[in-house]
Amino acid sequence: SNITSANEASRRDEANRGSTASPGRQQFQAFYRSLASLDQEATGPTTQVAAMSTEEIARLHFTVCDDELASSTCAICHEDLQAGENVLRMPSCSHAYHACCIEHWLRIKAACP
Repeated sequence: SNITSANEASRRDEANRGSTASPGRQQFQAFYRSLASLDQEATGPTTQVAAMSTEEIARLHFTVCDDELASSTCAICHEDLQAGENVLRMPSCSHAYHACCIEHWLRIKAACP
């Protein structure tokens, strides 16, 4: 199925993230890690939203971007979604993100950005 294929492709993307992510996305991810670290220092563990485990993320339904989502903007990296890319539409709100962007985000905070 498309969902299974997208989940497998997302895991491959994660394993090869350094070589497949665009330079802009790599820069953003490094910048985001810095901001997340500052946020954790400022807010402390009592107000921090829990992160998702790798197993919880793997249970999410990643899919391949279709024409309906194409040209939507990923609110994490601010790049447009492109047809054929692996994406995740959040179950609670239907916002869509690049798979590699949202996986990174969910490892830090288990809430829609």
